[in-house]
Amino acid sequence: MAAAPFRHWRHFHSRHPLNVQRAWRELEDLWMQGEPLA
Repeated sequence: MAAAPFRHWRHFHSRHPLNVQRAWRELEDLWMQGEPLA
């Protein structure tokens, strides 16, 4: 099950690098707010 998300991530990243950057910043914002990453 772990392989599919990674394939999707590479596919998404190759198609939408700017969207990935924005999503990563949002993830960092949640992390700084103390939200669990799980």
